[in-house]
Amino acid sequence: MSELRFIKAVCANVLKNNWPLLSHAPISTLFTPSNVTQILHQLSSQTSLSWAFFNWADSLPHYSHSLEPNWAMVHLLTENNQFEMAQELLEKFTLKSMICSPLVLGPLLKSYPSTSGQVLNWLVIYYSKCSLSNDALKVFDEMKSHGLKPDSYACNALLIALAKDKNIHTAWKVFDEIVELGIVLNIHIYNSLLYICFKSNDLNKARELVSEMEKNGVLLNAASYNNLVMLLCNKGLNRQALSLLYKMKGKGFNPDIITFNFLINGFCKERRIEEAVKLLKEINGGISPNEFTYETLIRGYCRVKDYEAAIGLFNEMKTKGLYPDLLTYNFIISEFCNLGKMERANELLDEMFERKIKPDFITIKPLINAYFEAGDLDSVLKIKNNRELKLHIVTYKQLIEGFCEAEKLDVAKETLLHMIDEGRSPTYSTVSFLVDCFCSQNKTDEILAISEKIQKKDHNVCKALYTALILSLCKRGLINNAQKVLDEMLSKEVYGNCSYAVMTFAYIKEGKTDEALKVLNEMVEKKMDISEKTFRFIKAEFIGDSDALKQLRVYAKERGLIAKKARRLMTKKWFCS
Repeated sequence: MSELRFIKAVCANVLKNNWPLLSHAPISTLFTPSNVTQILHQLSSQTSLSWAFFNWADSLPHYSHSLEPNWAMVHLLTENNQFEMAQELLEKFTLKSMICSPLVLGPLLKSYPSTSGQVLNWLVIYYSKCSLSNDALKVFDEMKSHGLKPDSYACNALLIALAKDKNIHTAWKVFDEIVELGIVLNIHIYNSLLYICFKSNDLNKARELVSEMEKNGVLLNAASYNNLVMLLCNKGLNRQALSLLYKMKGKGFNPDIITFNFLINGFCKERRIEEAVKLLKEINGGISPNEFTYETLIRGYCRVKDYEAAIGLFNEMKTKGLYPDLLTYNFIISEFCNLGKMERANELLDEMFERKIKPDFITIKPLINAYFEAGDLDSVLKIKNNRELKLHIVTYKQLIEGFCEAEKLDVAKETLLHMIDEGRSPTYSTVSFLVDCFCSQNKTDEILAISEKIQKKDHNVCKALYTALILSLCKRGLINNAQKVLDEMLSKEVYGNCSYAVMTFAYIKEGKTDEALKVLNEMVEKKMDISEKTFRFIKAEFIGDSDALKQLRVYAKERGLIAKKARRLMTKKWFCS
């Protein structure tokens, strides 16, 4: 059967509602995007039938609509004033195709000249609403190149999308093109321009626009005032913004909640909390405070250290079915911990888990601090072992240092190993703190005992542990012990430039030149060097030992051990002072 006969036969059966026949193989396997598009055109005089066929074809297991039949159906619906259905279909396939590309869109436009303008307006609006301003701009440009004039709704949507993306220069360029196209500048386009001014913080331009609106007889509406109030707040001109808000209300316009929030936030930043609360009480006219309103005020109260009022607002917002964000939970949990109300703090932590809000290290920090201060190590361990919490490296540091200060060195050591098992690499300062605590109690062997475990998990942490141990022993004058640690380090093939440098410095400081040179010669053999970072590290750790540092510099320079970047450091006067 020829393609033409097949198309005619299908149309005849569609007119008879003979869907079962069309659904049987081999007929159902013969449909292609090309012949489906032609069938749609043959049925175009009866929109309901073409729409029914379009949906039926889409249900076939061996067939899927490509861009061609989708585009045809959108235009057929538009021709027959089925605008809502056409828009829904357009939005359904738009993001799945590269329709905004000129190479794709250009040929499509030639097929449907009468409806292309309307469809492309929808396309600009849809891309803009999806925050795809670049794609919307491509369609806008394609419309111009084909002599199609965008409508004010499409222009408005595009300008706002560009402003939201902070593509301010392009937004003003598009506006100039809108003027050239002769599109009437109505209140909606002017409001888009005021929104651009708000996003770019351009108060002078906004004032020019307001003057132009008045000159052209375009009256400001609620959206105009909202944009201006938000802009004034952004500029820190909160009193002017408040004055404009009252002027707006005097003209019968109700500010939206976003405008109120901007003003409340502005006053809270200035610590003018009473004025912010007064505004909260003025919110009416069918709008209600939202989460951001309460969160802003709660943080405002915390800024002025009125924690009782902050907690009161926190409870009030929850009675209204509003729930705070992570930052607000953190504020309130911290305050409960400061007040010693640990039960309430933990209730909020449980509430966060229920609401799928992940606590961060700022949430956990005050809880751990409070428990350590109270000597409640069991509660600290519960936090450490809570599998719902993904502990941050800052939290691990807090735990390790807290356990060390509580003289629970074994628990601190286990926490370090647990941290490494979880794939978190501790900082040098964390490792150093732990090592110092063990060394202060003459438990060097216990630290060395875990080095092998650490080496298998994280080689860099292992190097840091040896460096910290050598440094701690050298500071205590136990230089022979430090040398033993360096020897063990080498036996395990853990090579650390910093460890060698510290060891050398310690020998020089003790007047043991031969031993110092021996270590440096080993560095030469192993092709090591001393970096700028290492020199800075030694200078910071051994304050007041500039003579030994100068000597280290001389010996290292003679042997070519100074890294290139560190050579520049040697020229600075403060280095050896």
